[in-house]
Amino acid sequence: MNATCHPSDMQLVCGDIKAIFLPPNVTSLLQPMDQGILNHVKLSYRKKLLRFLIENDSDSIRENLKKITIKDVIYWLAESWQNTNESFLRKSWKKLRPELEFEEAPDPTPVTQQELLNLVQQVPGCENAGEGYLEEWATVDVTEEYSDHDIVGMVQEQRDGDVGGSDSEGDEAPTDVVT
Repeated sequence: MNATCHPSDMQLVCGDIKAIFLPPNVTSLLQPMDQGILNHVKLSYRKKLLRFLIENDSDSIRENLKKITIKDVIYWLAESWQNTNESFLRKSWKKLRPELEFEEAPDPTPVTQQELLNLVQQVPGCENAGEGYLEEWATVDVTEEYSDHDIVGMVQEQRDGDVGGSDSEGDEAPTDVVT
């Protein structure tokens, strides 16, 4: 496995969907090749996420985030991948196999930092976000592994927030806890 946070291959099967990992000994060889592709897909995905947050009528970003389903995420990721044109993929493989002849291809229309910043600033509560926020969002640690203790704590915190978040008369909705 390439990262300790990756589950075993047996845990990566769900119906007709199966995920696999490349052997660790090829990671350093393939890593430079896939960075451009992954960056393009991630930025395209984040653009779809931001548009969803902007287009929903909910009062809070927290409520909008709760509306997102796994199906939404998979579809956004699939669309982002499909928007990566074949010639861009071929060009990226050239880094791995320079002796092969590949036709030159223009990079897909990139999602620019300014475009993402404009979208972020349209999200309620993020009107004053700057480029530093985008950099932090782009480099967020996605390999953090949560222990069972961490997960139980987050669930208990969520449950406690739901139970203890209303007043004695029951007029207010429970306070949400983002985990």
